[in-house]
Amino acid sequence: MRADTSAVWSEESGPTDAPLVVLIHGSMDRSAGLLKLSRRLDADFRVARYDRRGYGRSAPHAGPFDMESQIADLLGVLAGRPAMLFGHSFGGNVAIATAARHAPLARAVIVYESPLSWLPWWPRDTAGSKALAGTVDPADAAERFMRRLIGDEKWARLPAGTRASRRAEGLTMLGELDDLRRNPPWHAEDIHVPFVAMRGAGGAEHHRRSAGHLAEVIAGAALVEVEGARHFGPNTHPDDVAAVIRDLAARVSARRRPAGRSAIAADADVAAEERARRGVRDIASDPLAHLRDAVVERRALGPHEQGDDSEHEHPRDLGDDRLEQPGREERQDDRHDGDHECAVAGGVELDGDDGLHHPRK
Repeated sequence: MRADTSAVWSEESGPTDAPLVVLIHGSMDRSAGLLKLSRRLDADFRVARYDRRGYGRSAPHAGPFDMESQIADLLGVLAGRPAMLFGHSFGGNVAIATAARHAPLARAVIVYESPLSWLPWWPRDTAGSKALAGTVDPADAAERFMRRLIGDEKWARLPAGTRASRRAEGLTMLGELDDLRRNPPWHAEDIHVPFVAMRGAGGAEHHRRSAGHLAEVIAGAALVEVEGARHFGPNTHPDDVAAVIRDLAARVSARRRPAGRSAIAADADVAAEERARRGVRDIASDPLAHLRDAVVERRALGPHEQGDDSEHEHPRDLGDDRLEQPGREERQDDRHDGDHECAVAGGVELDGDDGLHHPRK
């Protein structure tokens, strides 16, 4: 079946003549989950976000939900424009697979804790696995996934409409997670672009292992660990993730234009100062070496209320996307997502492993 890319919602912000960055969310998530990150970038980049097929404003969607269709949707967003691709969790595999097949359109790839569920060592006892196992009704599978993510009590407190919309995403979730497990979406030898694999210092062991694996098997890849972050780091630690994107963009631009300095290359000094402030190691002899095995230092988040899985991240208030971060000044524009949904939790285990959103009351 040919992918219907016309039903995918997208939005762009930032200068139209600036370098393009595309943000790709994970399973059971929305582009709104990457809104904080977008706001850290769109003063100097053209930033595109989109709701992947079957989620948010791209739902309902008839499918299919295989990786080739995901790539086709991303190509539609790119519209022939080369871009840096950032993918969170499942979205990271979309970015990698696109770079493997359409290298001229991928100036660089940055992924944060992307699942590698087709590999034999990937756990089979996590939220995504249990959603896939032994469930006939996709809506029940989605509910099982969400209950594992946020706990039965919080699930019961969600508005009826939110629970219904989450259940309606079950077909999407099962389709993409099953395809990811059955069909390896890319091969390391096909990746020939600058690459950074990110992970949270407080993330689950298999998420941390996946980032390390990517750094090992993809030629020239760098590994960056964000101190205090867990699986939903792009939402809880957007400044740190944005700093990595900016730094890589500056270095990629400098390599592409050695005789001059572009607008993004002019940000290199600012990025260097930020790295020094946070204690990131910088090795000038290799454009990516300073990122390899680096640790981005940051104050850890305060303790969060836990659901069934201790590694999950949960804000204390289901109705607000403001995560309490002691010692850091809250950005005023993070208090509201406009007409978008608000991130309320993140950090599931397995193949989509992303945050939950629900409409603000």
